[in-house]
Amino acid sequence: MLGEENTKKRKKGDDSDSDLEVVEDENNAEAELKCPIVGTLFEEPMKSKKCQHVFSKAGLDQWFRRGVRQCAVPGCRQKKLEKKDFEPDREMELKIERLVKREEKRKRRERQRAAEDSEDDLDCE
Repeated sequence: MLGEENTKKRKKGDDSDSDLEVVEDENNAEAELKCPIVGTLFEEPMKSKKCQHVFSKAGLDQWFRRGVRQCAVPGCRQKKLEKKDFEPDREMELKIERLVKREEKRKRRERQRAAEDSEDDLDCE
């Protein structure tokens, strides 16, 4: 799961995980939706059939134009990738769509609150 763990001091030999707290971090969640090559949200996400890592189509095109054939994810052992080793990743497309919709909804709420605050300020005058 995403996030960081906060641990309390444990007694020696206590292997209990009951005192671990997982904190959801939206920035980390969004980072998982970014292409490791170009650093932006996936556009036309493509998934490797060999190592399952995902990249934007444009990022892959850039990667292969440079003549690099190994996976762009640090620590991945795939050394011989070709364009034919990638396929569209519909699951990642859906994740991106959900993120964009959530972000649009959040911005609409902020604009609505700002408009309501402006109206309140005018009413007070």
